[in-house]
Amino acid sequence: MRKYFLLVVLIALQNAVFAQADNSTVRFIKYLPADSLLKIAVPVKNQLIKLMNNKKQNGLRLIFTGADSVVNNTTSRWLAARQQQDLCRVHLSAVVSKYAGEAEKNLSLLFSKAAERNAILFFDEADDLFTQRGNDAALVYFMERVNAYKATIIITCSGDNCFSKLAKQNFTSINPK
Repeated sequence: MRKYFLLVVLIALQNAVFAQADNSTVRFIKYLPADSLLKIAVPVKNQLIKLMNNKKQNGLRLIFTGADSVVNNTTSRWLAARQQQDLCRVHLSAVVSKYAGEAEKNLSLLFSKAAERNAILFFDEADDLFTQRGNDAALVYFMERVNAYKATIIITCSGDNCFSKLAKQNFTSINPK
């Protein structure tokens, strides 16, 4: 009986810990206080703490550049735990659509759900939105929703096009390596 109980507890614990490795399009991740103990680079930790202390009103606006997916995920989970907010991880490439109005509809639903939960929005692989030709309406709509969103937003991108457009919107660039 004890072995069965221990097995059930271990499976539940594993699901809670490793559920964040899921690659689904949109995933709400409940913050865990233990995530504030995750190892991130000391300069990055210091920069994020300084930004959190200086920010009085709306959430932070961050661009993660130059790091791999694991480092970005770890840093975003650490930040969510420090701000005591859930994390909404979004693979933006799957939200963007080639059909007119579809991306805007998907983004509207996403921002509404995240606002209801007061979640940190973490847009992973955002380059697709910034490099698609002929989909300027979706990019304009995305930027309007980003500016109106009250909580923290994190965007990962590798292209210069993404970085230059976000820098104009008062995003802070961080390299979480």
